[in-house]
Amino acid sequence: PAGSFKAISWNVAGLRAFLEKRAEDLKRLVREEKPDVIGFLEHKLQPGEHVAACCEALSALLPDYAVESSAFACAKQKGYSGVALIWKREMANKVKLQAVKLEKGASEGRTLCMELPKLFLVL
Repeated sequence: PAGSFKAISWNVAGLRAFLEKRAEDLKRLVREEKPDVIGFLEHKLQPGEHVAACCEALSALLPDYAVESSAFACAKQKGYSGVALIWKREMANKVKLQAVKLEKGASEGRTLCMELPKLFLVL
């Protein structure tokens, strides 16, 4: 319905492997559910090359989403945790993002906060 908002999240346990093995499952889920925002938990990526490669793959798979302006929070420990958010293109100019550190100890890249005009989404 008009004015509604839908967000989904998926614990992918490694985004690179997930995109290689389950891309069609993601595509089907997005087609059926039509989420405004998609969250990926435990992406296990490091900034740079791996994030860029996954953004490229997600852009090709989900062209209605503004993957190029997506948000990735990465852990300092290689191959560990991490969360990411992507959103529909028409939302791009409304999104404000902030990585939030709620856990104790070293940065584990576990939390992102998305601010929209009428709500906050914390992943």
